[in-house]
Amino acid sequence: GKGITGNPALNNYDDKLWKTIQVPSYEGWETVGLSNVDGAVWFRTTFNVPLNLAGKDLILDLNRIRDQDFTYVNGVLVGNNDNTEARKYTIPAKLIKAGTNTIAIQVLNYYDKGGIAGFKDTKRHIGIYPVGSSVENGVSLVKKWKYKIQNTNPPATAQYQASYQPFGDLNLYFKLNKSAISNYKRTLDLSTAISTTAYTQSGIDYKRAYFASAPNQAVVINLSASKPKSISFDAQLSSVHQNSTVKIIDKNTISLSVQVKDGALKGESRLTAIVKNGTLKTINQKLSISNADEVTLYLTAGTNFISADDVSGNPNLANNKALTSLKGKSYPQIKQDHIKEYQSYYNTLDVNFGVSEHAKLPTDERLVKFANANDPAF
Repeated sequence: GKGITGNPALNNYDDKLWKTIQVPSYEGWETVGLSNVDGAVWFRTTFNVPLNLAGKDLILDLNRIRDQDFTYVNGVLVGNNDNTEARKYTIPAKLIKAGTNTIAIQVLNYYDKGGIAGFKDTKRHIGIYPVGSSVENGVSLVKKWKYKIQNTNPPATAQYQASYQPFGDLNLYFKLNKSAISNYKRTLDLSTAISTTAYTQSGIDYKRAYFASAPNQAVVINLSASKPKSISFDAQLSSVHQNSTVKIIDKNTISLSVQVKDGALKGESRLTAIVKNGTLKTINQKLSISNADEVTLYLTAGTNFISADDVSGNPNLANNKALTSLKGKSYPQIKQDHIKEYQSYYNTLDVNFGVSEHAKLPTDERLVKFANANDPAF
Protein backbone atom coordinates (compact mmCIF):
# COMPACT_ATOMS: atom_id res chain seq x y z
CA GLY A 1 0.00 0.00 0.00
CA LYS A 2 0.93 3.66 -0.24
CA GLY A 3 3.62 4.65 2.23
CA ILE A 4 5.06 1.16 2.77
CA THR A 5 7.09 -1.31 0.75
CA GLY A 6 5.51 -4.67 -0.06
CA ASN A 7 2.60 -6.27 1.76
CA PRO A 8 3.10 -6.52 5.55
CA ALA A 9 0.11 -8.87 5.82
CA LEU A 10 2.09 -11.70 4.23
CA ASN A 11 3.47 -14.44 6.42
CA ASN A 12 7.01 -14.18 5.05
CA TYR A 13 7.23 -10.37 5.03
CA ASP A 14 10.66 -9.06 6.09
CA ASP A 15 10.12 -6.92 9.21
CA LYS A 16 13.56 -7.26 10.77
CA LEU A 17 14.22 -3.51 10.51
CA TRP A 18 10.95 -2.56 12.16
CA LYS A 19 10.96 -1.01 15.63
CA THR A 20 9.18 -2.61 18.60
CA ILE A 21 6.42 -1.32 20.84
CA GLN A 22 4.51 -2.64 23.85
CA VAL A 23 1.12 -4.15 23.00
CA PRO A 24 -1.56 -3.60 24.16
CA SER A 25 -1.76 0.01 25.35
CA TYR A 26 -5.21 0.80 26.71
CA GLU A 27 -4.61 4.55 26.95
CA GLY A 28 -3.36 4.68 23.37
CA TRP A 29 -0.13 4.12 21.50
CA GLU A 30 0.74 7.70 22.45
CA THR A 31 1.60 6.43 25.94
CA VAL A 32 4.14 3.88 24.68
CA GLY A 33 6.09 5.93 22.17
CA LEU A 34 3.86 7.03 19.26
CA SER A 35 3.14 10.57 20.40
CA ASN A 36 0.99 12.73 18.15
CA VAL A 37 0.50 9.93 15.60
CA ASP A 38 -2.80 9.56 13.74
CA GLY A 39 -3.00 7.46 10.59
CA ALA A 40 -2.09 3.93 9.50
CA VAL A 41 0.30 1.76 11.51
CA TRP A 42 1.15 -1.90 10.90
CA PHE A 43 1.76 -4.31 13.78
CA ARG A 44 3.32 -7.76 13.45
CA THR A 45 4.14 -10.57 15.85
CA THR A 46 4.47 -14.35 15.92
CA PHE A 47 2.98 -16.93 18.25
CA ASN A 48 3.79 -20.56 18.82
CA VAL A 49 1.01 -23.15 18.55
CA PRO A 50 1.57 -26.35 20.54
CA LEU A 51 0.53 -29.69 19.02
CA ASN A 52 -2.55 -29.91 21.22
CA LEU A 53 -3.98 -26.71 19.64
CA ALA A 54 -3.04 -27.41 16.04
CA GLY A 55 -6.01 -28.53 13.95
CA LYS A 56 -8.53 -26.64 16.11
CA ASP A 57 -10.50 -23.46 15.49
CA LEU A 58 -8.96 -20.74 17.65
CA ILE A 59 -10.14 -17.37 18.95
CA LEU A 60 -7.98 -14.30 18.45
CA ASP A 61 -9.11 -11.98 21.27
CA LEU A 62 -7.73 -8.45 20.96
CA ASN A 63 -10.65 -6.69 22.67
CA ARG A 64 -10.66 -3.01 21.70
CA ILE A 65 -8.75 -1.42 18.81
CA ARG A 66 -8.82 2.31 18.05
CA ASP A 67 -10.22 2.96 15.45
CA GLN A 68 -10.27 0.47 12.57
CA ASP A 69 -8.35 -2.75 11.96
CA PHE A 70 -7.57 -5.27 9.25
CA THR A 71 -6.29 -8.38 11.01
CA TYR A 72 -4.42 -11.18 9.24
CA VAL A 73 -3.19 -14.57 10.42
CA ASN A 74 -0.56 -16.25 8.26
CA GLY A 75 -1.36 -13.83 5.43
CA VAL A 76 -5.15 -14.35 5.44
CA LEU A 77 -7.66 -11.71 6.57
CA VAL A 78 -9.56 -13.08 9.58
CA GLY A 79 -11.47 -9.95 10.57
CA ASN A 80 -11.85 -6.19 10.33
CA ASN A 81 -13.94 -3.67 12.22
CA ASP A 82 -14.32 0.09 12.56
CA ASN A 83 -16.25 0.54 15.81
CA THR A 84 -15.63 0.31 19.54
CA GLU A 85 -16.75 -3.30 19.83
CA ALA A 86 -14.36 -6.01 21.02
CA ARG A 87 -12.28 -7.70 18.33
CA LYS A 88 -12.77 -11.41 18.84
CA TYR A 89 -12.04 -13.18 15.59
CA THR A 90 -12.27 -16.90 14.84
CA ILE A 91 -9.21 -18.39 13.15
CA PRO A 92 -10.19 -21.47 11.10
CA ALA A 93 -8.19 -24.57 11.94
CA LYS A 94 -6.93 -24.81 8.35
CA LEU A 95 -4.97 -21.55 8.82
CA ILE A 96 -3.10 -22.77 11.89
CA LYS A 97 0.01 -24.90 11.91
CA ALA A 98 1.94 -26.38 14.79
CA GLY A 99 4.90 -24.14 15.60
CA THR A 100 5.36 -20.52 14.52
CA ASN A 101 2.43 -18.53 13.14
CA THR A 102 2.22 -14.83 12.21
CA ILE A 103 -0.26 -12.09 13.05
CA ALA A 104 -0.29 -8.82 11.09
CA ILE A 105 -2.69 -5.97 11.88
CA GLN A 106 -3.13 -2.71 10.05
CA VAL A 107 -4.58 -0.19 12.51
CA LEU A 108 -6.20 3.00 11.21
CA ASN A 109 -6.52 5.77 13.79
CA TYR A 110 -8.35 8.92 12.71
CA TYR A 111 -8.03 11.11 15.80
CA ASP A 112 -7.30 10.98 19.52
CA LYS A 113 -5.95 7.74 21.06
CA GLY A 114 -4.87 4.97 18.72
CA GLY A 115 -3.63 1.41 18.68
CA ILE A 116 -4.39 -2.06 20.02
CA ALA A 117 -5.99 -1.12 23.34
CA GLY A 118 -6.73 -4.52 24.83
CA PHE A 119 -8.46 -4.49 28.22
CA LYS A 120 -8.67 -1.69 30.76
CA ASP A 121 -7.98 -4.32 33.41
CA THR A 122 -4.39 -5.10 32.50
CA LYS A 123 -4.59 -8.42 34.32
CA ARG A 124 -6.72 -9.62 31.41
CA HIS A 125 -4.50 -10.56 28.48
CA ILE A 126 -5.16 -10.36 24.80
CA GLY A 127 -4.33 -13.68 23.19
CA ILE A 128 -5.26 -16.81 21.28
CA TYR A 129 -7.16 -19.77 22.70
CA PRO A 130 -9.46 -22.64 21.68
CA VAL A 131 -13.11 -21.89 20.91
CA GLY A 132 -15.11 -22.09 24.13
CA SER A 133 -12.06 -21.60 26.35
CA SER A 134 -10.04 -18.59 27.59
CA VAL A 135 -6.60 -17.09 27.15
CA GLU A 136 -5.45 -18.87 30.31
CA ASN A 137 -5.63 -22.05 28.24
CA GLY A 138 -3.98 -20.52 25.20
CA VAL A 139 -1.24 -18.09 24.23
CA SER A 140 -0.87 -14.55 25.63
CA LEU A 141 -0.03 -11.81 23.12
CA VAL A 142 0.96 -9.21 25.74
CA LYS A 143 4.52 -8.41 24.71
CA LYS A 144 6.63 -6.30 22.37
CA TRP A 145 5.34 -6.31 18.79
CA LYS A 146 7.05 -5.06 15.63
CA TYR A 147 5.50 -1.92 14.14
CA LYS A 148 5.84 0.36 11.12
CA ILE A 149 4.13 3.70 10.53
CA GLN A 150 2.62 3.67 7.04
CA ASN A 151 0.97 7.06 6.90
CA THR A 152 0.27 9.96 9.29
CA ASN A 153 -2.35 11.83 7.25
CA PRO A 154 -5.74 10.24 7.96
CA PRO A 155 -8.86 11.71 6.38
CA ALA A 156 -10.57 14.37 8.45
CA THR A 157 -13.48 13.16 10.56
CA ALA A 158 -16.45 15.19 11.74
CA GLN A 159 -16.25 16.12 15.42
CA TYR A 160 -18.60 18.05 17.69
CA GLN A 161 -15.82 20.42 18.70
CA ALA A 162 -12.11 20.85 18.15
CA SER A 163 -9.74 19.17 20.56
CA TYR A 164 -7.75 21.03 23.16
CA GLN A 165 -4.12 21.12 22.11
CA PRO A 166 -1.04 20.75 24.30
CA PHE A 167 1.55 23.48 23.98
CA GLY A 168 4.82 22.02 25.18
CA ASP A 169 6.89 20.72 28.07
CA LEU A 170 9.60 22.20 30.25
CA ASN A 171 11.98 19.56 31.61
CA LEU A 172 14.70 20.19 34.17
CA TYR A 173 17.59 17.73 34.18
CA PHE A 174 19.58 18.02 37.40
CA LYS A 175 23.30 17.37 37.61
CA LEU A 176 23.19 15.66 41.00
CA ASN A 177 25.37 12.97 42.45
CA LYS A 178 23.97 9.51 43.16
CA SER A 179 23.86 9.77 46.94
CA ALA A 180 20.59 9.11 48.74
CA ILE A 181 17.82 11.72 48.91
CA SER A 182 15.98 12.28 52.19
CA ASN A 183 13.23 14.51 53.60
CA TYR A 184 11.50 14.59 50.21
CA LYS A 185 8.30 16.61 50.37
CA ARG A 186 5.89 18.21 47.91
CA THR A 187 3.35 20.77 49.06
CA LEU A 188 0.66 23.07 47.64
CA ASP A 189 -0.18 26.09 49.79
CA LEU A 190 -3.78 26.96 48.96
CA SER A 191 -3.46 30.33 50.70
CA THR A 192 -0.70 31.48 48.34
CA ALA A 193 -1.16 29.22 45.27
CA ILE A 194 2.50 28.24 45.48
CA SER A 195 3.69 24.68 45.04
CA THR A 196 7.02 23.56 46.50
CA THR A 197 9.32 20.58 46.24
CA ALA A 198 12.00 20.12 48.90
CA TYR A 199 14.56 17.45 49.71
CA THR A 200 18.00 16.91 51.24
CA GLN A 201 21.00 15.39 49.49
CA SER A 202 24.62 15.23 50.70
CA GLY A 203 23.74 17.50 53.59
CA ILE A 204 22.32 20.22 51.31
CA ASP A 205 18.68 21.31 51.49
CA TYR A 206 17.18 21.96 48.05
CA LYS A 207 13.91 23.75 47.35
CA ARG A 208 11.88 24.55 44.24
CA ALA A 209 8.89 26.91 44.32
CA TYR A 210 6.35 27.14 41.47
CA PHE A 211 3.51 29.54 40.79
CA ALA A 212 1.61 31.08 37.88
CA SER A 213 1.71 34.85 38.11
CA ALA A 214 -1.42 36.54 36.78
CA PRO A 215 0.00 40.08 37.14
CA ASN A 216 3.04 39.17 35.04
CA GLN A 217 1.45 36.44 32.89
CA ALA A 218 4.30 34.01 33.54
CA VAL A 219 4.96 30.69 35.21
CA VAL A 220 7.70 31.28 37.76
CA ILE A 221 10.09 28.64 39.13
CA ASN A 222 12.58 29.52 41.85
CA LEU A 223 15.36 27.08 42.77
CA SER A 224 17.43 27.55 45.93
CA ALA A 225 19.82 25.60 48.13
CA SER A 226 21.23 25.89 51.64
CA LYS A 227 24.82 25.87 50.35
CA PRO A 228 26.29 28.22 47.71
CA LYS A 229 27.17 26.92 44.24
CA SER A 230 24.93 23.85 44.65
CA ILE A 231 22.44 24.31 41.81
CA SER A 232 23.29 22.75 38.44
CA PHE A 233 20.78 21.66 35.80
CA ASP A 234 19.75 21.85 32.15
CA ALA A 235 16.39 23.36 31.18
CA GLN A 236 14.85 22.09 27.94
CA LEU A 237 11.68 22.98 26.03
CA SER A 238 9.94 20.41 23.83
CA SER A 239 6.55 19.66 22.29
CA VAL A 240 4.60 16.67 21.00
CA HIS A 241 3.62 18.69 17.94
CA GLN A 242 5.51 17.47 14.91
CA ASN A 243 5.84 21.04 13.66
CA SER A 244 7.79 22.56 16.54
CA THR A 245 11.13 24.33 16.84
CA VAL A 246 13.37 25.32 19.75
CA LYS A 247 15.70 28.28 19.22
CA ILE A 248 18.20 30.32 21.20
CA ILE A 249 17.02 33.93 21.60
CA ASP A 250 19.89 35.31 23.67
CA LYS A 251 22.32 34.21 26.38
CA ASN A 252 19.47 33.92 28.92
CA THR A 253 16.52 32.87 26.79
CA ILE A 254 15.31 30.04 24.54
CA SER A 255 12.02 29.81 22.66
CA LEU A 256 9.63 27.07 21.55
CA SER A 257 7.49 27.63 18.43
CA VAL A 258 4.61 25.25 17.65
CA GLN A 259 2.10 24.84 14.82
CA VAL A 260 -0.82 22.43 15.18
CA LYS A 261 -1.30 19.78 12.52
CA ASP A 262 -4.15 20.45 10.07
CA GLY A 263 -5.09 23.63 11.88
CA ALA A 264 -4.52 27.37 12.02
CA LEU A 265 -3.32 27.77 15.59
CA LYS A 266 0.31 28.45 16.36
CA GLY A 267 2.16 29.67 19.40
CA GLU A 268 5.48 30.65 20.89
CA SER A 269 6.83 30.20 24.38
CA ARG A 270 9.94 31.70 25.94
CA LEU A 271 12.03 30.53 28.85
CA THR A 272 14.32 33.02 30.57
CA ALA A 273 16.76 32.24 33.40
CA ILE A 274 18.05 34.66 36.02
CA VAL A 275 21.09 33.16 37.73
CA LYS A 276 22.68 34.27 41.00
CA ASN A 277 26.39 33.56 40.71
CA GLY A 278 27.23 30.36 38.82
CA THR A 279 27.34 30.11 35.02
CA LEU A 280 24.63 30.06 32.35
CA LYS A 281 25.25 28.77 28.82
CA THR A 282 22.99 27.98 25.87
CA ILE A 283 24.04 24.55 24.59
CA ASN A 284 22.11 22.47 22.03
CA GLN A 285 19.00 24.65 22.38
CA LYS A 286 19.05 24.18 26.18
CA LEU A 287 19.80 26.49 29.09
CA SER A 288 22.69 24.91 30.98
CA ILE A 289 23.26 26.22 34.50
CA SER A 290 26.20 25.24 36.73
CA ASN A 291 27.23 25.97 40.32
CA ALA A 292 24.59 28.64 41.01
CA ASP A 293 23.44 29.89 44.40
CA GLU A 294 19.88 30.55 43.18
CA VAL A 295 18.03 30.40 39.86
CA THR A 296 14.68 31.81 38.79
CA LEU A 297 13.01 30.66 35.58
CA TYR A 298 10.29 32.66 33.83
CA LEU A 299 8.12 30.81 31.31
CA THR A 300 5.81 32.85 29.08
CA ALA A 301 3.62 31.87 26.13
CA GLY A 302 1.32 33.30 23.51
CA THR A 303 -0.75 32.12 20.54
CA ASN A 304 -2.35 33.67 17.47
CA PHE A 305 -5.87 33.05 18.86
CA ILE A 306 -7.97 36.19 19.23
CA SER A 307 -11.49 34.76 18.90
CA ALA A 308 -13.27 31.77 17.38
CA ASP A 309 -13.22 33.45 13.97
CA ASP A 310 -9.97 35.39 14.25
CA VAL A 311 -6.55 33.75 14.48
CA SER A 312 -4.53 36.68 13.20
CA GLY A 313 -2.79 37.37 16.51
CA ASN A 314 0.97 37.63 16.98
CA PRO A 315 2.21 35.12 19.60
CA ASN A 316 5.31 37.23 20.25
CA LEU A 317 3.27 40.16 21.55
CA ALA A 318 2.15 38.21 24.61
CA ASN A 319 5.72 37.05 25.31
CA ASN A 320 7.20 40.51 24.90
CA LYS A 321 4.54 42.08 27.09
CA ALA A 322 5.06 39.52 29.85
CA LEU A 323 8.85 39.71 29.75
CA THR A 324 8.73 43.52 29.76
CA SER A 325 6.55 43.44 32.89
CA LEU A 326 9.17 41.28 34.62
CA LYS A 327 12.11 43.53 33.89
CA GLY A 328 13.58 45.33 36.87
CA LYS A 329 11.64 43.24 39.38
CA SER A 330 13.21 40.87 41.90
CA TYR A 331 11.87 37.40 42.55
CA PRO A 332 10.54 38.37 46.03
CA GLN A 333 8.66 41.31 44.48
CA ILE A 334 7.15 39.15 41.71
CA LYS A 335 6.18 36.54 44.29
CA GLN A 336 4.55 39.16 46.54
CA ASP A 337 2.61 40.67 43.63
CA HIS A 338 1.34 37.18 42.79
CA ILE A 339 0.23 36.48 46.36
CA LYS A 340 -1.49 39.87 46.66
CA GLU A 341 -3.47 39.38 43.45
CA TYR A 342 -4.39 35.79 44.30
CA GLN A 343 -5.46 36.52 47.86
CA SER A 344 -7.80 39.29 46.69
CA TYR A 345 -9.97 36.36 45.55
CA TYR A 346 -8.94 33.67 48.01
CA ASN A 347 -9.52 35.76 51.14
CA THR A 348 -13.12 36.62 50.31
CA LEU A 349 -14.36 33.53 52.20
CA ASP A 350 -13.18 31.82 55.36
CA VAL A 351 -14.56 28.51 56.63
CA ASN A 352 -13.27 26.83 59.79
CA PHE A 353 -14.02 23.15 60.38
CA GLY A 354 -11.74 22.87 63.38
CA VAL A 355 -8.23 21.54 63.80
CA SER A 356 -7.51 17.83 63.36
CA GLU A 357 -4.44 15.91 64.46
CA HIS A 358 -4.35 14.52 60.92
CA ALA A 359 -3.76 17.97 59.41
CA LYS A 360 0.02 17.47 59.52
CA LEU A 361 -0.08 14.17 57.63
CA PRO A 362 0.82 13.90 53.94
CA THR A 363 -2.30 14.01 51.79
CA ASP A 364 -2.07 10.36 50.69
CA GLU A 365 -1.79 9.14 54.30
CA ARG A 366 -4.58 11.47 55.43
CA LEU A 367 -6.82 10.10 52.69
CA VAL A 368 -6.23 6.51 53.80
CA LYS A 369 -7.15 7.37 57.40
CA PHE A 370 -10.14 9.54 56.49
CA ALA A 371 -12.80 6.80 56.50
CA ASN A 372 -12.09 5.92 60.13
CA ALA A 373 -11.08 9.35 61.45
CA ASN A 374 -12.76 12.49 62.71
CA ASP A 375 -11.28 14.88 60.17
CA PRO A 376 -14.00 17.26 58.90
CA ALA A 377 -11.48 19.82 57.63
CA PHE A 378 -10.23 17.30 55.08
